[in-house]
Amino acid sequence: MAIRVLVVEDDVAIRDMLCFSLRHSGFECDAVGDAPRASWEKIMTNLDNHFGEDASLDTQTTKHITEYLIAEAGDTGFWSSKFLRGLDSQNPPIRITETKYWIREHRGISDAKWKSERVGSKANCAACHRGAERGYYEDD
Repeated sequence: MAIRVLVVEDDVAIRDMLCFSLRHSGFECDAVGDAPRASWEKIMTNLDNHFGEDASLDTQTTKHITEYLIAEAGDTGFWSSKFLRGLDSQNPPIRITETKYWIREHRGISDAKWKSERVGSKANCAACHRGAERGYYEDD
């Protein structure tokens, strides 16, 4: 199982380059961006069980990172992401694969394909989206 890394970087070009490099080194990379405020709050208040891992941090570091994530959340700016439409703010998703938009866009893909050796999991965007390393997914 690959190690998951969260890239927190304001400059989109640098963030994309970091994720590209990390993915090609065998890491799974997520970047701050589309997730709504409620999702970041849910993630940061449950760091002791972060996708099955203990990612606990000291109080000051947790506060600093949480403030940044909330400030950069996908629903804080003028333009909200299409991933945010129809989300339940009382029970926000912590994975993009739990959003209605993602589920609708991937509804025709079988469980067998997700589990295939080439794809491996729903987190492996680059297996099907050639532009995933650059944040581009509209390739169908």
